[in-house]
Amino acid sequence: MDNGANNAVGQARLLSEAMQCDDWGAAARLLSPDCSYFHVARDVRGPQAIVECFQRDNKWGDNQFDSIERERSVEPGPDGRAMITCLYHIRHKGHSLTIRSEHIIELNEAGLIGRIEQIELASQANALFRFYMKVGIIRKSKPDQDGRDEAGN
Repeated sequence: MDNGANNAVGQARLLSEAMQCDDWGAAARLLSPDCSYFHVARDVRGPQAIVECFQRDNKWGDNQFDSIERERSVEPGPDGRAMITCLYHIRHKGHSLTIRSEHIIELNEAGLIGRIEQIELASQANALFRFYMKVGIIRKSKPDQDGRDEAGN
């Protein structure tokens, strides 16, 4: 593994740990001022907006399900980048589901995280949609800025 990949993996680990502990200030400090987060057909820019996006998604899940456990791992990715793999263990109304998401982390010249790209995993999105249908959850594809879904949750 080259030095660039080592640096990306190190920064991705720090980001993953900060997110696992809900330490949003630490997470924001790892992001460059012009960091971009490509997430479900949205391009979110800047540390504050990106952290708010993470917080909204976590809050929605925490408020919606009986329980949700998040598990993250980091490994080297392609071309000196890193990959954060997130497993979400969801339980609701007697049903359970584990889904996976992947994020590519790329550093800028200053060694800060300059780009985060969520890799669209269609099989995972489809499994989550089927789970929502099974347990009676309705969610818009793009939640409101305050994180509420169509039902105001």
